[in-house]
Amino acid sequence: MQEWSPKEHPATRTQDTDVDDRGELIGYGSQEGTRLAALCVERLRADNATYRSLDPSTLLPAIVTLDDIVIGALSANRDFSASELAEIETHGRQRAGMGVPIDDLLHGWRVCAQTFVEEIARYGHAQAVAEPVLLQLVMDLHTTCNAAMVVSAQGHRDAELENVGSEYERRSEFVRGVLHSTLGIGDIRLRAQMYGFELGRRFHAIRARVCSSGESVTELEGRLGLAGGGRSGLVSVIDGDLAGFVDTPPDRLDDGYVGLGPAVPFDDLAHSFRRATRALTTAVAFGMPGIHDMASLGVLPAVMSDQEVGEELALRYLAPLAALSDDVADNLLTTVKYYLAHGQRIEPAARELLIHPNTLRYRIRRYQELTGCDLREAGTALEVWWAVQVTRIDGPGPSRTRS
Repeated sequence: MQEWSPKEHPATRTQDTDVDDRGELIGYGSQEGTRLAALCVERLRADNATYRSLDPSTLLPAIVTLDDIVIGALSANRDFSASELAEIETHGRQRAGMGVPIDDLLHGWRVCAQTFVEEIARYGHAQAVAEPVLLQLVMDLHTTCNAAMVVSAQGHRDAELENVGSEYERRSEFVRGVLHSTLGIGDIRLRAQMYGFELGRRFHAIRARVCSSGESVTELEGRLGLAGGGRSGLVSVIDGDLAGFVDTPPDRLDDGYVGLGPAVPFDDLAHSFRRATRALTTAVAFGMPGIHDMASLGVLPAVMSDQEVGEELALRYLAPLAALSDDVADNLLTTVKYYLAHGQRIEPAARELLIHPNTLRYRIRRYQELTGCDLREAGTALEVWWAVQVTRIDGPGPSRTRS
């Protein structure tokens, strides 16, 4: 490269105006731009592992371009143009794409700014440039570089957010494909390996829903410990619920609903998810917060899904109470519910209801007379229990009673 030559040797130079001095310093920076940019690359690679891992030829062109932009703005004493701002933002995006963290990006700007300052100051002193002119230019150079740094950092952040968003979409697509069985087995196995899952391991499908309207799915994910840590798996949002698969299910949730599927091989997670969904739907319908699988819910999923049976049983065992007053019907049905819950044992049911055992006997006898049933028969007791559960889903039935 052709060396920059001053217009006058320091010994013979006359007193120039401030404008001439500033112009000469900027001209030097412009003329020596490529050499200074190469020096920046050398210094960056010397003290930063990220830049050291990159090919110097991929770093130099952008620094040369940014040097021209900064020098051009300084020379005309103006702000960056729209096209220059776009170029600076692109630089930040490119560095993000190369895997340069934002801290290293900012470090690179500071190293380059300091390199230019040192070289211009050295030249200015050699040319006997007035200190106030040199100081002002150094300050302006830092100000201009700082402004460019902000725009470059914004480009880097935008690129990172876009990458995160793209990765989130890819992960969500994979989760939905696995749980809904819309991906082929070969595709599932390939992508599972890409995410680092061992195909020989077993996973639980999971589906969770918030209890409180003020809580977000993200907060629920954190409370369940699914946002990272010791559990291996992936979750996404499906129809407003948190859904996915984990190798180790959460063990507790005080506020919220979770349906848990059985542990299955990766290829069978769609089946596990159907069971998790059914468990969640049942728990929500019966107002049972916590973590539930099908086994823990007993017959309730069947009560939930077979509405026709429920309607017939309600007609048979609840409709006869409709002729009674609300209070009387409530007392009878509540007594029957506790009586069945305690295995048709009088004493414990009466204690929980805080009534005399004879009062409980009277109410049970009255209910049996009205409905024509015998609660001592196991099949009848199951049918009555089923009818009572229906009131928990649909609200007051023909008897206008509370559940």
